[in-house]
Amino acid sequence: MTEYLVISPSYNEEERIGEFVEKLKDVVGLDRFIILDDGSVDNTQTILRKKGIDFYPLPHRGKGATLREGIDIAIKRGVDFVVFLDSDLQHPPEFIPQFIDKLEKGAQLVIGSRWRYLYKMPRDRYLSNRLTTFFVSLLVGRRLYDTQSGFRGYRTEVLKDLSLKTTQYETETELLIKLLKTHKVKKIDYVSIPVIYNAKSKINRFKDTMRFLKMYFSLLWKTC
Repeated sequence: MTEYLVISPSYNEEERIGEFVEKLKDVVGLDRFIILDDGSVDNTQTILRKKGIDFYPLPHRGKGATLREGIDIAIKRGVDFVVFLDSDLQHPPEFIPQFIDKLEKGAQLVIGSRWRYLYKMPRDRYLSNRLTTFFVSLLVGRRLYDTQSGFRGYRTEVLKDLSLKTTQYETETELLIKLLKTHKVKKIDYVSIPVIYNAKSKINRFKDTMRFLKMYFSLLWKTC
């Protein structure tokens, strides 16, 4: 029987974290998920403690740093698969079994794709998604769908011995590029997920775009 772990970063999610963890408990059970809290300053951690949830209180360093911490945890626990999803309910936990099923059938990476529902995205999100997906596909030499989705499942073995440099939102893209450029991942599959926006984005449009471009051109330069 395969072992898997669901890991979810959180940051100032007091309005949604209670509902989110209840859904996770219903879908995967209490012992299969952990919350990595990126130094929340609201009541997120208080809510998690009251609910008896296994969570890691981390210093605030950014989503990418939290993701890297989650990768280390999954490797140390020796699970076969790890699924990452955000804790703001933009990623419905009820889709997790579909990720596990595709990983069990041989996929090394499963991405939650909003490809079918892009028309529901706000215009700026749509343009950002299409442009970044196009340029990442160009860099890795294969067509990808929705490279900006944070709802992903991995075979844990492909995450070993990766050198990630970034610590913010661009880390998910850095991870994807390095997995594909090093050919650690050959088989990708997708789960169709809905477009859900129920909170103000924590992404800083200017700063995070600049971080993405810096990371992208750094990796592009190394491949030239």
